[in-house]
Amino acid sequence: MKKLIAVMAAGMLTMSAAGGTYAAGFGKSSLDRSVQANLELPQKKTGQKHEEYLQEDTLIVKYSGKISHLYRAKDVSFKKDYSALGYSVIKFKKTSAAREALAKLSKAGNVQSVSPGVKFKLSSVKTDPKVSKQYFNKLLNLPAAQKLAGKNKVSVAVIDTGIDKNHPELKNKIKSSYNAINPINAPMADNHGTHVAGIIAGEKNNGVGGYGINPQSDLISIDVFNRDFFTTDYTVAEGILQAIKKKVKVINMSLGSYYSSPIMEAAVEKARKAGIVMVAAAGNEGGDYPQYPASYAGVISVGAVDKNKTLTEYSSYGVSTDLVAPGDNIYAPTYSLEKKSTFEALSGTSMATPMVTGTVSLLLSKYPSLNAAQVEYILKKTATDLGAKGFDAKYGYGMVNPVAALKFKKKDIPSLSVEAWNKDTILKKAKTFSGAKYTSKRVFTKPLDQHWVKKTVKKGETYQINLKESKVFDSQLYVNVYSKDGKKQKVKLINDVKEGKTEGYYFTAPYDGTLAIGVKDISGNYDVKGSKLSEYELSVKKTSPKADESTIDTPIAIGSLPYSTKNKGMYLLGKNGDDDFYQFTTGNKPEMIKLELAAQPGSDVSIQVFADYKDEEEEYEDGAETENGTEMDEEEGEFDGEDGSELILEINNGGIGESESDVLEADPNTTYTIQVSNRYESMSFDFFFIMFSDSGEYEGSSSLIQGTVPQNADPYEFKVTKISMPADEDGITNIFEFISEEEYETSPDDGLIIDVLDEMAKPYKLTNKQSGYLQSRGDTDWYRFTATKTGVYAFDFGKANHLAQAYQIGKYQDQDTGKKLRYLDMIGFNIDFLSSNLSNKMYLSLEKGETYYLNLTMDDWNGRYSEKPYSFTSKFLAAPSDKYENNNDISKIKKLPAMKFQGDFGKNFDEEFFYYQPKTSGAYTMTLDQSSPKTKGLPKQIKSPVDAYILIYEDKNKNKKLDYKEQESPNIIPFGMGSQYLDKNKTYFIHIAADYYYVPFSLIQYTFEMKLLNHKDEDAGSVIKKNVPSKPISMKNTSSGRWEKSGRINIYNQKKADEDWYKINFNKNFEGQILLEGGKELDGKIEVYQKGKKVAGSDRYGQNDTETLPIKLKKGTYYIKVTDAYGAASITPYTLKVKKTK
Repeated sequence: MKKLIAVMAAGMLTMSAAGGTYAAGFGKSSLDRSVQANLELPQKKTGQKHEEYLQEDTLIVKYSGKISHLYRAKDVSFKKDYSALGYSVIKFKKTSAAREALAKLSKAGNVQSVSPGVKFKLSSVKTDPKVSKQYFNKLLNLPAAQKLAGKNKVSVAVIDTGIDKNHPELKNKIKSSYNAINPINAPMADNHGTHVAGIIAGEKNNGVGGYGINPQSDLISIDVFNRDFFTTDYTVAEGILQAIKKKVKVINMSLGSYYSSPIMEAAVEKARKAGIVMVAAAGNEGGDYPQYPASYAGVISVGAVDKNKTLTEYSSYGVSTDLVAPGDNIYAPTYSLEKKSTFEALSGTSMATPMVTGTVSLLLSKYPSLNAAQVEYILKKTATDLGAKGFDAKYGYGMVNPVAALKFKKKDIPSLSVEAWNKDTILKKAKTFSGAKYTSKRVFTKPLDQHWVKKTVKKGETYQINLKESKVFDSQLYVNVYSKDGKKQKVKLINDVKEGKTEGYYFTAPYDGTLAIGVKDISGNYDVKGSKLSEYELSVKKTSPKADESTIDTPIAIGSLPYSTKNKGMYLLGKNGDDDFYQFTTGNKPEMIKLELAAQPGSDVSIQVFADYKDEEEEYEDGAETENGTEMDEEEGEFDGEDGSELILEINNGGIGESESDVLEADPNTTYTIQVSNRYESMSFDFFFIMFSDSGEYEGSSSLIQGTVPQNADPYEFKVTKISMPADEDGITNIFEFISEEEYETSPDDGLIIDVLDEMAKPYKLTNKQSGYLQSRGDTDWYRFTATKTGVYAFDFGKANHLAQAYQIGKYQDQDTGKKLRYLDMIGFNIDFLSSNLSNKMYLSLEKGETYYLNLTMDDWNGRYSEKPYSFTSKFLAAPSDKYENNNDISKIKKLPAMKFQGDFGKNFDEEFFYYQPKTSGAYTMTLDQSSPKTKGLPKQIKSPVDAYILIYEDKNKNKKLDYKEQESPNIIPFGMGSQYLDKNKTYFIHIAADYYYVPFSLIQYTFEMKLLNHKDEDAGSVIKKNVPSKPISMKNTSSGRWEKSGRINIYNQKKADEDWYKINFNKNFEGQILLEGGKELDGKIEVYQKGKKVAGSDRYGQNDTETLPIKLKKGTYYIKVTDAYGAASITPYTLKVKKTK
């Protein structure tokens, strides 16, 4: 049985995997601007690693002059020049060869930039095909919008997977196509590109499917995937260039990557200058994670909302998001390798993006002379405001509103022209300032707006430049310097932090000339509705050299606590960065010391703490035994200096422009040396780090390349404070203080731990408020509580600073010894699945009379300790409705209550065991349908559908016990729908189980139904000759012009699938529809015959989607053949309908 630690680890991994979280983290990036690597996770450390998006064997090089001598031709497998963009793509046979070439290219004077290839993926989430309505038609009021459209044709490039050119919804829309990966071939038809194209321009009034946003659009299909899941940045760039050549008006890109790419950014910029409106998906990461190309200036970034106008849980968001649109369960045309042209409901920002693209095409059909900036202005100005008032990071400017956009008067568009800032315009038109200090506050009022100021400088002068950003707009800083003679220039881009923080740059003039400083929104956003949300503050201050205040040999003595450097004029300035050293000695007792270092814009500050263990080093020489019997090995890094000082704490959790803080658990009578630094070097230098950058000349930690470090000339503030903690709440710091490791290792279960917790854990009464502290980094607080009634409880942790984990006592019987054992089973924790951050909520399913344990620890998930108190409360939410509990283990099996009954998954890891003996042998269908719980207002996390399935075991010895050997061979019915042959002379166990997501239970209600398939074949004995049945089924005329009949596709008879033939007679010409409505298991197919000849047919809709066939037939007798497209049998009846439309 798993031990406690194993239980914790397994629980975290299982639940985080279900929630789609990431676990790996990035190192710091570094690269000189002259070898610029723009593939970045910009502005913050996200704790996420996405190497799958990178091509480490591919380099994208921007150069001037010959570079072939910098790599071996024999190492190259592919090379392509993009002369229009000034780039070359070089793919190497081995990653090692790419690394070797990178090292040479990075030093070449004629190389302007080098970066790895970036993979891009599609931004859709496939869903169960249950939605057959295009709810977005009503949500966006498309009928009204289309009436307002003009008559001008608008060409739209769909840069995506290939489009099904034969689809009835699209075959008249595709005007040209191109395969960017294999240009000599046609695009590869695929579901994603077809779905996106159908949302934009699906045919209207053709009797098939629904219709698109603008059915009058012309489509240019540009396949950049070639039916693969990933593509590359240079392929997307090639697709954009093709769109420019085709002179399209709009480009749709329902794809994205975490990393920016210089070659793709260049292509986007070229398209922007060509006047093309570009629309791209914000991404499906469910958090504030920028995606490209959506985050580029001049690209409209689109997030996804559902039918209730609520941001979907998977939609990415952030200040680069411009608009949102319906993207959840969007029903539209698609393509299947098996069915070819068909329809399906898909979800994702991929589906929201073409909603906006289609709206753009409607707008341009009315006003074809609008430029891209004017189109974007109208969309943002007329968007339906959602979320916080005005622009916000979740919904951008709001949900696209086609009707309002088309009603907007062209004359009301303000002047949106902006200056094309280059060296000449900067030197001529930038505002001049003088003096040692300059401060200004400004707002952006136009798309792609930039503000520039300039000042004359002399060689060697230094300036601290800070940009305090708006709370909701993300600005970037340009620092350029031009020599007095006009022959030299240096250009620097700073974009290290996100909105609401401060960019910084310490500038040293390399020569006499002009310092020019520019500010621009990273996505080209601006104040559309007259607010000042984009307001920023720029400050420039001339500085002077500072003397080094301390060294390792002359540390600053900290005499008493609290201590602060505020108003003491302490600086981290030096040619290669700077370190300041502080020293203090503790008293006779252990102490908790908080260390805080304020943020320095443009600089990555850190704290390192060394303890003077000189005496211990003398006592424990290399190879000697310590007090606990272990050897002290210098190679293991026990001591870090010859003087016996040991590095015991490194604090560098933030990035550039971030503050640092942590708590030191100080031993008594110990001297500590604290190093405050802006050149954190505890990192490796490798190929991966060098290629991801946030800014210009200095890319991350350029000290690894140049020997220079980004600095800040403002004084820093460092604080050292003693923390007083109350006594430990439960007396438990480490559970192994009470149990020896030998006892634990030899114990067959967690019984020893449970005994300690029963004795030591602090009692907690549900619904009460509880608070406490973690007295140290290693402290853990345990609470014990008993449920007074069965149901779901919500725990609220307020502003969560600590990790909370809840456990129940699991019990099982050892197969070998027969002993009843106990283990701690984790049933909940306060981690948000999508962001991987702590959540203030935790939901637990508790049973009356059972004992549970709550554990509060340091936030190991994010590596943070907090000295702040924790507090939590709890309340009862709802009770499960399953009246057949308790039967969720094999020792409590119950008789199957009925062939149809209801239950739920309301208990932890809930599963149901039933015993059944059929009265009749035969094939039985089993279904498990899930519906919403009756209780309203419950959080989504506790009532979401689960992945349910059914397992069937034979009770071979008929002892009514599910023995271990019997468990080894179940028959599985996945997805809660299927069939199984049962013998009346045998008995069976029916096991209902599920996989869980947010929490290990769900109040979702299920309906289990089992039926014997003993239905008589409706046309038994009928012989089909030349497509004419001898005994057809007669259609029942229900009203004038309407016929219908129900039936079933019977069991496959090992020779051929069942087919039902119906006879219908039209006594005059008939125009109408044939509909085949079936259960969710049926993928119906209709064929119509007259005199043995097929005259109509339909197999274009998928499973659980009514097959619809428009017909126009002359009077006479016809036969309708009904089958399942894949030969499946019916679990529930289908209904065949024929109805007149004219």
